[in-house]
Amino acid sequence: MRNARLAGMSAIQTVVLIVIVVIVIVIIIRAGSSKKGTPEPVTAIDKPPPSSVEPAPEAVEPMPVQEEETPVAKQTKPTPVQPTPEPIEVTSMSEPDPEAEEEPETPQKRTSRQMRTIRFAMLAFQRERGRLPSEEEFGQSIFTDLLDPEVEINSEGFPVDSWGNPLKFNPSMGVAFGFLSTGPDGKSGTRETDSDNVR
Repeated sequence: MRNARLAGMSAIQTVVLIVIVVIVIVIIIRAGSSKKGTPEPVTAIDKPPPSSVEPAPEAVEPMPVQEEETPVAKQTKPTPVQPTPEPIEVTSMSEPDPEAEEEPETPQKRTSRQMRTIRFAMLAFQRERGRLPSEEEFGQSIFTDLLDPEVEINSEGFPVDSWGNPLKFNPSMGVAFGFLSTGPDGKSGTRETDSDNVR
Protein backbone atom coordinates (compact mmCIF):
# COMPACT_ATOMS: atom_id res chain seq x y z
CA MET A 1 0.00 0.00 0.00
CA ARG A 2 2.71 2.34 0.96
CA ASN A 3 4.51 1.73 -2.26
CA ALA A 4 1.35 2.34 -4.24
CA ARG A 5 0.89 5.71 -2.58
CA LEU A 6 4.44 6.70 -3.26
CA ALA A 7 4.05 5.73 -6.87
CA GLY A 8 0.86 7.81 -7.15
CA MET A 9 2.49 10.83 -5.61
CA SER A 10 5.48 10.66 -7.89
CA ALA A 11 3.20 10.47 -10.89
CA ILE A 12 1.34 13.58 -9.76
CA GLN A 13 4.57 15.44 -9.14
CA THR A 14 5.77 14.51 -12.60
CA VAL A 15 2.61 15.90 -14.20
CA VAL A 16 2.89 19.11 -12.17
CA LEU A 17 6.49 19.56 -13.25
CA ILE A 18 5.56 18.98 -16.87
CA VAL A 19 2.79 21.63 -16.64
CA ILE A 20 5.17 24.13 -15.01
CA VAL A 21 7.75 23.53 -17.71
CA VAL A 22 5.14 24.02 -20.44
CA ILE A 23 3.97 27.30 -18.83
CA VAL A 24 7.54 28.57 -18.58
CA ILE A 25 8.17 27.70 -22.23
CA VAL A 26 5.03 29.50 -23.30
CA ILE A 27 6.03 32.60 -21.28
CA ILE A 28 9.47 32.57 -22.83
CA ILE A 29 8.05 32.28 -26.37
CA ARG A 30 5.62 35.15 -25.77
CA ALA A 31 8.34 37.36 -24.31
CA GLY A 32 10.53 36.73 -27.33
CA SER A 33 7.76 37.61 -29.79
CA SER A 34 6.94 40.87 -27.93
CA LYS A 35 10.59 41.90 -28.05
CA LYS A 36 10.65 41.36 -31.80
CA GLY A 37 7.55 43.54 -32.39
CA THR A 38 8.73 46.50 -30.29
CA PRO A 39 10.88 48.93 -32.33
CA GLU A 40 14.21 49.68 -30.92
CA PRO A 41 14.61 53.29 -29.71
CA VAL A 42 16.31 55.50 -32.21
CA THR A 43 19.11 57.50 -30.77
CA ALA A 44 19.32 61.10 -32.02
CA ILE A 45 22.43 61.82 -33.97
CA ASP A 46 24.20 64.75 -32.53
CA LYS A 47 24.49 67.48 -35.12
CA PRO A 48 27.76 69.31 -35.26
CA PRO A 49 27.56 72.87 -33.85
CA PRO A 50 27.06 75.58 -36.49
CA SER A 51 30.27 77.07 -37.62
CA SER A 52 30.71 80.77 -36.90
CA VAL A 53 32.59 81.19 -40.16
CA GLU A 54 30.19 82.10 -42.97
CA PRO A 55 30.79 80.29 -46.19
CA ALA A 56 32.25 82.37 -48.94
CA PRO A 57 29.60 83.47 -51.50
CA GLU A 58 29.65 81.64 -54.69
CA ALA A 59 31.06 83.56 -57.60
CA VAL A 60 28.23 84.82 -59.83
CA GLU A 61 28.96 84.45 -63.45
CA PRO A 62 28.23 87.68 -65.39
CA MET A 63 25.21 87.50 -67.63
CA PRO A 64 26.03 87.80 -71.30
CA VAL A 65 25.09 91.24 -72.65
CA GLN A 66 22.80 91.01 -75.58
CA GLU A 67 23.45 93.56 -78.24
CA GLU A 68 20.39 95.64 -79.02
CA GLU A 69 19.28 95.40 -82.55
CA THR A 70 18.90 98.75 -84.27
CA PRO A 71 15.32 98.98 -85.50
CA VAL A 72 15.07 99.38 -89.17
CA ALA A 73 13.02 102.41 -90.14
CA LYS A 74 9.76 101.33 -91.62
CA GLN A 75 9.02 102.61 -95.01
CA THR A 76 5.97 104.83 -94.77
CA LYS A 77 3.72 105.44 -97.66
CA PRO A 78 3.27 109.10 -98.62
CA THR A 79 -0.07 110.50 -97.44
CA PRO A 80 -2.14 111.71 -100.34
CA VAL A 81 -2.79 115.46 -100.18
CA GLN A 82 -6.48 116.19 -100.05
CA PRO A 83 -7.70 119.28 -101.87
CA THR A 84 -8.74 122.13 -99.59
CA PRO A 85 -12.49 122.68 -99.80
CA GLU A 86 -13.55 126.09 -100.92
CA PRO A 87 -15.19 128.18 -98.21
CA ILE A 88 -18.94 128.22 -98.40
CA GLU A 89 -20.57 131.58 -97.95
CA VAL A 90 -23.36 131.35 -95.41
CA THR A 91 -25.98 134.00 -95.71
CA SER A 92 -27.72 134.72 -92.43
CA MET A 93 -31.47 134.93 -92.51
CA SER A 94 -31.37 137.57 -89.78
CA GLU A 95 -29.09 140.02 -91.58
CA PRO A 96 -30.25 143.55 -90.93
CA ASP A 97 -31.74 145.26 -93.89
CA PRO A 98 -29.70 148.41 -94.62
CA GLU A 99 -32.81 150.12 -95.91
CA ALA A 100 -34.61 149.43 -92.61
CA GLU A 101 -31.75 151.01 -90.63
CA GLU A 102 -31.87 154.11 -92.77
CA GLU A 103 -35.53 154.77 -92.06
CA PRO A 104 -36.00 158.43 -91.16
CA GLU A 105 -36.68 159.16 -87.51
CA THR A 106 -40.28 160.18 -86.90
CA PRO A 107 -40.94 163.54 -85.26
CA GLN A 108 -42.42 161.81 -82.21
CA LYS A 109 -39.28 159.65 -81.68
CA ARG A 110 -36.98 162.59 -82.25
CA THR A 111 -38.92 164.71 -79.72
CA SER A 112 -38.82 161.87 -77.14
CA ARG A 113 -35.07 161.49 -77.59
CA GLN A 114 -34.42 165.20 -77.19
CA MET A 115 -36.69 165.37 -74.13
CA ARG A 116 -34.59 162.64 -72.46
CA THR A 117 -31.43 164.73 -72.88
CA ILE A 118 -33.26 167.79 -71.49
CA ARG A 119 -34.33 165.78 -68.41
CA PHE A 120 -30.67 164.86 -67.79
CA ALA A 121 -29.81 168.58 -67.94
CA MET A 122 -32.60 169.31 -65.42
CA LEU A 123 -31.18 166.72 -62.99
CA ALA A 124 -27.67 168.16 -63.45
CA PHE A 125 -29.07 171.65 -62.67
CA GLN A 126 -30.75 170.24 -59.55
CA ARG A 127 -27.51 168.61 -58.34
CA GLU A 128 -25.63 171.89 -58.72
CA ARG A 129 -28.24 174.25 -57.23
CA GLY A 130 -30.41 171.99 -55.09
CA ARG A 131 -33.58 172.76 -57.08
CA LEU A 132 -35.08 172.45 -60.56
CA PRO A 133 -34.98 175.39 -62.95
CA SER A 134 -37.97 177.74 -62.90
CA GLU A 135 -40.18 178.41 -65.94
CA GLU A 136 -38.20 181.56 -66.70
CA GLU A 137 -34.80 179.86 -66.20
CA PHE A 138 -35.97 177.08 -68.54
CA GLY A 139 -35.42 179.55 -71.41
CA GLN A 140 -32.27 181.23 -70.09
CA SER A 141 -28.61 180.43 -70.58
CA ILE A 142 -28.30 179.39 -66.92
CA PHE A 143 -30.10 176.23 -68.02
CA THR A 144 -29.75 176.05 -71.78
CA ASP A 145 -25.96 175.97 -71.49
CA LEU A 146 -26.37 172.48 -69.98
CA LEU A 147 -28.32 171.19 -72.99
CA ASP A 148 -27.01 168.94 -75.73
CA PRO A 149 -26.14 170.86 -78.93
CA GLU A 150 -28.69 168.87 -80.93
CA VAL A 151 -31.58 170.29 -78.87
CA GLU A 152 -33.29 172.99 -80.90
CA ILE A 153 -33.91 176.37 -79.24
CA ASN A 154 -36.27 179.09 -80.58
CA SER A 155 -35.52 182.77 -80.84
CA GLU A 156 -36.71 183.36 -77.28
CA GLY A 157 -34.20 180.83 -75.92
CA PHE A 158 -36.66 178.04 -75.05
CA PRO A 159 -36.19 174.42 -76.19
CA VAL A 160 -38.69 173.39 -78.87
CA ASP A 161 -40.01 170.03 -80.13
CA SER A 162 -39.78 168.61 -83.67
CA TRP A 163 -42.72 170.79 -84.80
CA GLY A 164 -41.13 174.02 -83.51
CA ASN A 165 -43.47 174.34 -80.51
CA PRO A 166 -41.88 175.36 -77.18
CA LEU A 167 -41.62 172.52 -74.66
CA LYS A 168 -43.75 173.04 -71.56
CA PHE A 169 -42.25 172.70 -68.09
CA ASN A 170 -43.98 173.04 -64.72
CA PRO A 171 -41.39 172.67 -61.93
CA SER A 172 -44.09 172.04 -59.31
CA MET A 173 -45.08 168.79 -61.07
CA GLY A 174 -41.51 167.53 -61.33
CA VAL A 175 -39.44 166.27 -64.19
CA ALA A 176 -41.60 163.25 -65.02
CA PHE A 177 -45.04 164.87 -65.17
CA GLY A 178 -44.33 168.61 -65.49
CA PHE A 179 -42.36 168.33 -68.75
CA LEU A 180 -44.11 167.68 -72.08
CA SER A 181 -44.49 168.47 -75.76
CA THR A 182 -47.90 169.62 -77.01
CA GLY A 183 -47.46 167.63 -80.20
CA PRO A 184 -48.14 168.65 -83.83
CA ASP A 185 -51.15 170.83 -83.00
CA GLY A 186 -49.26 172.81 -80.32
CA LYS A 187 -52.29 172.69 -78.01
CA SER A 188 -53.03 171.04 -74.68
CA GLY A 189 -55.69 171.12 -72.00
CA THR A 190 -58.39 168.88 -73.50
CA ARG A 191 -58.64 165.17 -74.21
CA GLU A 192 -58.54 165.73 -77.95
CA THR A 193 -55.58 168.08 -77.89
CA ASP A 194 -53.66 165.99 -75.31
CA SER A 195 -53.93 162.80 -77.39
CA ASP A 196 -50.81 163.71 -79.40
CA ASN A 197 -48.75 165.05 -76.49
CA VAL A 198 -45.29 163.61 -76.01
CA ARG A 199 -43.85 163.09 -72.53
